[in-house]
Amino acid sequence: MTEGTLAVLPESDVLAPAAPGRERLAALDVGSNSIRLLVAEYDAGAGLTVVDEVKDQPRLAQGVATTGHLDTAAMERAMAGLARMRVVCQRRGVRRIAAVATSAVREASNGEEFVQRVRDELGIPLRIIDAETEAALSWRSVKHHFRMDGARTIVADIGGGSLELIGAVDGLVESTVSMPLGAVRLTETHLGRGKDVRREVASLRKHVRKVLRKGFPWREWTNPVFLGSGGTFTNLGRMAIGRRGLPVPDSIHGTNVPTGEVPTHPSAPALRYGNRPCHVLAINRPPGRGSLPQAYTVPSLPPRAANSNSASVGRSRAAQRAYARASS
Repeated sequence: MTEGTLAVLPESDVLAPAAPGRERLAALDVGSNSIRLLVAEYDAGAGLTVVDEVKDQPRLAQGVATTGHLDTAAMERAMAGLARMRVVCQRRGVRRIAAVATSAVREASNGEEFVQRVRDELGIPLRIIDAETEAALSWRSVKHHFRMDGARTIVADIGGGSLELIGAVDGLVESTVSMPLGAVRLTETHLGRGKDVRREVASLRKHVRKVLRKGFPWREWTNPVFLGSGGTFTNLGRMAIGRRGLPVPDSIHGTNVPTGEVPTHPSAPALRYGNRPCHVLAINRPPGRGSLPQAYTVPSLPPRAANSNSASVGRSRAAQRAYARASS
């Protein structure tokens, strides 16, 4: 992956410089809903040690699905967040950084202009990656944390603009698909337009089911191990743990959620595929977003994969990609 360097602060301004023989690296994921930064210290013998993690939610995908371009206010929020993350990198003594932009920036007519602005004003070597590269990075990150030997596996990475599905057998990728089923995209195209929430949800469910059925070769993927990556699955894991009456930990990486525990909104029961649940739509109202519900598609039981007994929840994509890069 293409990397770049940041302007280096004087040693006296760096918080706890890297130990001798170690290097400070950073991975920056400019997603459609959130931006994530992971700073890690790399040693050839010991591997990676996470030093800092920062997350911001500028919601870059706001309006992209309907207007085709990045909203001015959203870009300003993103620039402000990226400026703060650049300071974190400098204060942590980062010498190399890999920064990627995904669905929203990739699809927007002014996406390249935004990338150039980030490069010119902040000195961050941001670049746009295509859907295939995004899916490949998601796969590498999950493979780094979970054993894939001897199993049929489906990895789902849900972002604000798109859903990436990767099917693998015995650790070898056989199918990769990107679908326009991101949380922000679906919220803007299907929810908040009228007063009849149930009708809107029903329309959204129908749309998601249609895209899922046509977009992935489900008949070839019976009884898979299902692994989820991204904020949607993080929320799913936390809700499941909370419903068990247990304290919710800061990290839910590796949490197993039996399909019977997948929560649904009262107005959005699970879809059915024959006599099997195949898709769940969870509705959440994020703080500070008024009354507009946030759509989360959770393909934890897709068609023909509905016999999967549980879904495992992965860590943030930025963290996964940093690990994947260092382990390659």
